[in-house]
Amino acid sequence: MDHKKYIEFKKKQLKERLEQLYDKLDFLVDEQAFYHPYGRDEDEINQRISETYEEINQIHGEIHLIDKDLVASSEIVDIYLEEGSIEKGYGYFAIFLHGTSTRIGHVRLNSRPDNCYGNIGYGLGEGYRGHRFMLQSLELLKETMLKMKIIKPILTVEPDNMASVRTIQNFGGVLIRENSDYDTYEVDLMKDETAKKK
Repeated sequence: MDHKKYIEFKKKQLKERLEQLYDKLDFLVDEQAFYHPYGRDEDEINQRISETYEEINQIHGEIHLIDKDLVASSEIVDIYLEEGSIEKGYGYFAIFLHGTSTRIGHVRLNSRPDNCYGNIGYGLGEGYRGHRFMLQSLELLKETMLKMKIIKPILTVEPDNMASVRTIQNFGGVLIRENSDYDTYEVDLMKDETAKKK
């Protein structure tokens, strides 16, 4: 089965499961209305309704992901193009925990940056910081950056944001300019390739 046919097959499966869940939800809501005056099994029904809503939301998330373009993946994170065009040099990429619909952050790439924001901008949900998710995401997007002709990306960061500074340095960032508002780093994506050829 080729990729396109698999995607259509997977979407059909998910939509069929959604129909089953909505039927189940209708039944539970009717059951809740019936039992409510008597106070019978109300907590159990409410719990089943909550679990059904949770599964419905999860499947909607999976369908949402299928409709996006998977750009890069590892055993830890999946990265999807959410907005923009790699060919046109701009992209807004969503980061998800691998194999789930749990979105943890984003990366913005721009081949024509302004002075304040550089070629790369990113954000990570508070509960997911400190696990090197962003560093791995940037590493996974290197090939995409090169396709966008971002050979020496510029990143800017507030000097007191030490977690972000460490991420940039571990990504290969070299400090090239300092000022009171933000420091500017440059990464040479071809450095490793050049070293291999020597």
